[in-house]
Amino acid sequence: MKNKRILVITGNGKGKTTAAIGIIIRSLGHEKKVGFFKFFKSKLSGEDKILKKLGVRIFQFKKAQFFNPQKIPKNLIKECEALWQKVLKNKDQFDLIVLDEINLALSAQIITKKDFINFAQNTKANLICTGRAAPIWLKKIADTVSEIKDIKHDLGIGNQTQQGIEF
Repeated sequence: MKNKRILVITGNGKGKTTAAIGIIIRSLGHEKKVGFFKFFKSKLSGEDKILKKLGVRIFQFKKAQFFNPQKIPKNLIKECEALWQKVLKNKDQFDLIVLDEINLALSAQIITKKDFINFAQNTKANLICTGRAAPIWLKKIADTVSEIKDIKHDLGIGNQTQQGIEF
């Protein structure tokens, strides 16, 4: 049995980050140290307030924006690179590292396969990678892969995001 694991939560459905937060809560219940790195996100959401009170260290973009995933703006690429450097700098502080929405950065090769694998091999922490479009190579090296499928989502029919549900 391996001491550390890589979990991937992907798919086009709602709930990938929420699933990762459930594992964060479970880890905190066992007095584990958790780092939550939020790619492509800059605003604090409802869960962040509670997680901070529970001792989770949260790192995120300084400024994020909506964008077409086929063409990631240069400023967001720079934000990815900067946040990745924080991951590398802090990797030995945590028992669990959540890389929220990193799958897009990996599939777009903003963070290379080689760099990610080197990081994964050289950290003691369990890793959770969330987001749509997890690359095939990540699914192959992961210990657990869960895909969340979108059956129906009210935002698809024009409803607005709701505090406490989407953020």
